[in-house]
Amino acid sequence: METILVTGAGGGGGNNLITDIRLGAPDVRIIGANMDPHVLGKSVADVNYLLPPATSKDYIQALNWVIRKERVQLSIPDNDREVRAQSENREHLACPVFLPPKESVRICQDKFLLYEALRKADIPMAETMPVTTLEDLGKIFAHFNGHDRLWVRMRRTSGSRGSIPVPSADYARWWISYWCEMRGARVDDFTVSEYLPGRDFAFQSTWFQGRLVVAKLCERLSYFFGQNMPSGSSSTPAVAKRSADLAIFEIGLKTVKAVDAAPHGNYCMDFRCNKDGVPCVTEINSGRFFMITPIFDRAGLNMASTFVRMGLGGKPPVWDLLERMDNVYMLRDLDTEPTIITEEGLAGRFQKAGDDASGP
Repeated sequence: METILVTGAGGGGGNNLITDIRLGAPDVRIIGANMDPHVLGKSVADVNYLLPPATSKDYIQALNWVIRKERVQLSIPDNDREVRAQSENREHLACPVFLPPKESVRICQDKFLLYEALRKADIPMAETMPVTTLEDLGKIFAHFNGHDRLWVRMRRTSGSRGSIPVPSADYARWWISYWCEMRGARVDDFTVSEYLPGRDFAFQSTWFQGRLVVAKLCERLSYFFGQNMPSGSSSTPAVAKRSADLAIFEIGLKTVKAVDAAPHGNYCMDFRCNKDGVPCVTEINSGRFFMITPIFDRAGLNMASTFVRMGLGGKPPVWDLLERMDNVYMLRDLDTEPTIITEEGLAGRFQKAGDDASGP
């Protein structure tokens, strides 16, 4: 039996990934790991291990101990911190990883470095400026004169952490000061960019030695606690729908090639449309899966198990597959399994009150 390791086990993303791997590769033994014992207590892996933080000097040593003890043949990091740690130390790991090159991971994990790289490739993006000091904010907002709001966000985080739309330099100064004084951030962790008010898309793709294996796309329609978030949205949708928008597929493929001439592994990308409806790349999570991977795995080709088969040395089952669907939904809520359902199936789940004229 082949054995793999999935870090981030017990969290929503880790458990979704483990479940989807089992759906397509039930013969694979899955070891789970996490840095939080309480999260690890929810893991659905076969065997679980507690690891030190990915930023710790002991992380790689502990990870290798697990790999050797369980005879792991492939390590799959499922969060950005562990992607970075395993990417930077891949030559010291006791088993293979299926990750993009180190430099691609570094660029993708810094949103401003990514912005600079993609602008050179003429990829549509929101104009963005780095913040060096709080005194920069007046000039930055003057540069964007005519915009009723701008987007303040952090360069090296995920999950919309530290993000907020603001109408003036004073608001931005207060927000950044709060994060620095209360949350341990630095001023130069932040950028300011054009605010993108339009539709929101998630693009997930798997590549092998420079060739596309499969790419899928969905649109986020509503968000967990969206009304309670300063931005009104997040990268965590409560409702998402598969999309067949070929224009966004094409931008996604071009974007991956802009950060990696020979893509290898996973590249997950966020798009938000600007006021003119143009889809703009906002970030790339390289080397891992989206938390919402079930919407991509449980309709059509299973991306999670395909990734595992290739990571274990198997050949890609198909080449250059843009899997375009527009009738599959993902419905999510706290403490429930995600539901993947077609548009027709959703309509058949309920009856609108008052539709039956013969009723009481």
